[in-house]
Amino acid sequence: MSAPGFCFAITSWNRVYGGKGNEMSVANVQRMAANFAGARTDVASPAASREAASGRLLGYAVLRACLGFAFMMHGVARIFFGHFHPYLTEYTNRFVGSPLPLVVARDFLAVLPFVEAALGFLLLIGMATLYTLCFCGFIMLCLLFGTCLRQDWNGAQTQLIYTFLFAYLLMNLEWNGWSVDEYRARPNG
Repeated sequence: MSAPGFCFAITSWNRVYGGKGNEMSVANVQRMAANFAGARTDVASPAASREAASGRLLGYAVLRACLGFAFMMHGVARIFFGHFHPYLTEYTNRFVGSPLPLVVARDFLAVLPFVEAALGFLLLIGMATLYTLCFCGFIMLCLLFGTCLRQDWNGAQTQLIYTFLFAYLLMNLEWNGWSVDEYRARPNG
């Protein structure tokens, strides 16, 4: 709206609604426009902003590290603690009678612990976080595909929780401050 049109709108508003405590001024219109656009008119102090930012950085780092550790331990426990062959047999047998061929299920399940361990470690330390989270999402999609083919809806719920957490980390990637990625992005890092 042009300046004359803007002034006409304020004048018209005041003519109709003025005198009732609803007078419109340029400052009131600007404040309403800022509120409508989502801008904060009550800017917090710099110290409070730093504390909020530190909290977000810490919260993101804790969630990323814990999720990475849990994902990594899925693989590490199956690979190194003598559970690989029982795991492979048990989970492959769950696909008996499903539309997915057993050889495909077995091959995927044989590779899965190694992928989980590697992706979990990368997520734990925050290295290549964007690509790691994207690949974790793809792994969850593959797992959900097999789980839904078997009609294991309780297992699908657990996998959806992991998927949500990966998506949350991906959507808030700008808070990935305490990570190898951030260290490597520094000018002297």
